Amino acid sequence: MSDVLPDALDPRWFNLAPGATQRLDKWLWYSRFHKSRGMASDAVAAGHVQLNGERVKPARSVKVGDRLAVQREGETVEGVITGLPLRRGPAATMGQAFREDVTSRERREKEAALRKLYGGAMPHPDTKPDKRQRRQLERLQWQDGD
Repeated sequence: MSDVLPDALDPRWFNLAPGATQRLDKWLWYSRFHKSRGMASDAVAAGHVQLNGERVKPARSVKVGDRLAVQREGETVEGVITGLPLRRGPAATMGQAFREDVTSRERREKEAALRKLYGGAMPHPDTKPDKRQRRQLERLQWQDGD
């Protein structure tokens, strides 16, 4: 278990009691995976978060050493919980609560490079379509649906 813990967690920010647990939705919000606890709860309920390989509910208790997989914005972050924050704090401090797997980080970086490479392939118009252009687009969409 010592290989899971970072060098030093600040007791002002993290619960260091042995056997301590915390709700999953609170942990996701405190650790800055989501902007609000409601968004964290919705993500867990929608199945975007897996704890130890299982789909869970927002009220599920997490502890240090649990494996977590979080899907957000088209990418999956996988790793181990290394701390239980007492409250939402600075991103640099809250980053100590989670350690991402090397394979997960490499996969995300590779996917980001591909998105950057092919992101310019889709042309974007300079302005919004006017009424005539919107109707033409609607007609094209209807024809594709047939």
